Amino acid sequence: MVKPRVTVSVVMRALAVAAAVACVWASPAGCTQPLRIVDFPTAGLYARGEYGFDMDLYGDGGLLFGVGVGIARFVSFGVSYGGTRFIGSGNPHMNPRPEVNLRVRILEEDISMPAVALGFDSQGYGRFFESD
Repeated sequence: MVKPRVTVSVVMRALAVAAAVACVWASPAGCTQPLRIVDFPTAGLYARGEYGFDMDLYGDGGLLFGVGVGIARFVSFGVSYGGTRFIGSGNPHMNPRPEVNLRVRILEEDISMPAVALGFDSQGYGRFFESD
């Protein structure tokens, strides 16, 4: 009797299809809009009542954690906090305070124009330097 072989690529493809189906099924508009492409912000927002978590890694063993939530149809709000030396040797050095971000979409996307959003993000990236 020949046993069927299940390879890693078959399992990964099945998981990717299952994740895509679950994402489309879970949200009437499909998956969450991208909030960033690499490190550049987009006009994407969390839908009202939707939330998400984010984690960034940077030099000096730094980690930055964030949470965002859609508070209205065209408004998203988030908080982030982090520090350096989480990875590697030495004691972690935390940033002095959490930082916030706010995003408001002022123009909705249509067939002739992309969406436009205005936002504020007080979170920097990399090691925190105390000002003089």
